[in-house]
Amino acid sequence: IKDVLVVGYGSQKTKEHAVSISSRSRDRLILGGTTSYLGKAIQGGASGVQVQQSDFSPGVSLAITIRGGNSINTTNAPLYVVDGFITDNGNLINPNDIADIQILKDASAAAIYGSRGGNGVVLITTKKGTPGRVSIDADVSHGTQYLTYKPALVNGEQYTAIQNATATEDGNPPPFPSSFPVTNTNWYDVSTQNASVENRSISVSSNDKNSKLYVSGNYLKQNGVLKHTGYERYSVRIGAEKNLNDRIKIG
Repeated sequence: IKDVLVVGYGSQKTKEHAVSISSRSRDRLILGGTTSYLGKAIQGGASGVQVQQSDFSPGVSLAITIRGGNSINTTNAPLYVVDGFITDNGNLINPNDIADIQILKDASAAAIYGSRGGNGVVLITTKKGTPGRVSIDADVSHGTQYLTYKPALVNGEQYTAIQNATATEDGNPPPFPSSFPVTNTNWYDVSTQNASVENRSISVSSNDKNSKLYVSGNYLKQNGVLKHTGYERYSVRIGAEKNLNDRIKIG
């Protein structure tokens, strides 16, 4: 009952709020282990929110849909608001920088943000520093991706035999005479690989009576299972707040 939710341009106590909201705190975002994308962090953890990946190329973000598709001609992506600022790349923010997420799922979103909130709103609050001390946090992970299924393929001799038999049944001369050189290149093995995924994050934060500071850096490298494909991302984020007096705060 004492929880406070970020709602649009302000905040309310949970017991005073009557609209549909899904809330994910930092502790709940990492229950499934280290993740590189916001979509994966909330996948399966927010009712009414669908997270799908239609393209499995390295670096492709997951599509987030709230309460199903609402549009035929335009995107069904929600509106992202990070620390009160509307952004187009909220889905690419480093999950390690997130303090909590509030997802507005009904008409209240449109009431606050107009037509831009028609597909729902994802409100992201980033970290601002640990009270009373300077802290340094690091997150290092490494993983491997690989093909879970490879279809059985015919070899060169089997292929030429099938083609010759088919041509003979059709009354045509065999396309591969006995003098034809036969090779056995496995193109699946030649074009694919076990791909590594590296994720490195480090942050420094401080918080005293009148100021907050949070600085973070993230490096993500994802090699593709298909050779010569991959994704590499560098990101740096600085969040700061300063209380000049009882009435003025700069962020």
